[in-house]
Amino acid sequence: MCAINIDMVGRKGIDALSVTANVSDSLLLLLADSLSSDLKISLIKNNLPAGALSDFNSFRGQSFQKDINLSFRFNFLGFLLIQRSYFTKNKKAIPVIDFSDDIKFNYKELLSYFSPVPFGKIHSYHDNINVIDFDLINKYDIFFKKYIEKIDKRYTEF
Repeated sequence: MCAINIDMVGRKGIDALSVTANVSDSLLLLLADSLSSDLKISLIKNNLPAGALSDFNSFRGQSFQKDINLSFRFNFLGFLLIQRSYFTKNKKAIPVIDFSDDIKFNYKELLSYFSPVPFGKIHSYHDNINVIDFDLINKYDIFFKKYIEKIDKRYTEF
């Protein structure tokens, strides 16, 4: 079992698939490298900046203390609201690979930390249909179909 986290992909000006290497499982990363070479689709490796968060954290195990800590780090006001996940059974971490084209963060990202409501169309002011590269989205589609096939094959061999 593993998780593929896809967050903010298909951005104009990137021209390659982007994987967040410093938070991704090394074996899943190696598989992505190999497949991108086979498909002749460029893959670039980025690093998530220190202190930044993404949805991949959800696959790194859950516990009462971890969920409270993540809630606080995601949004101060949201931390004050009791979350259902605080009371679930502890869950073990699973291997995860994180794909994200837009890992550039600046001081404006901190605004969401103190905002009681989300802003933007989905989850930030960056959300804008005019920044989507539909050819790149198509490359991601081709890649992920083959990537999932490879993962399924690899995990059923054991």
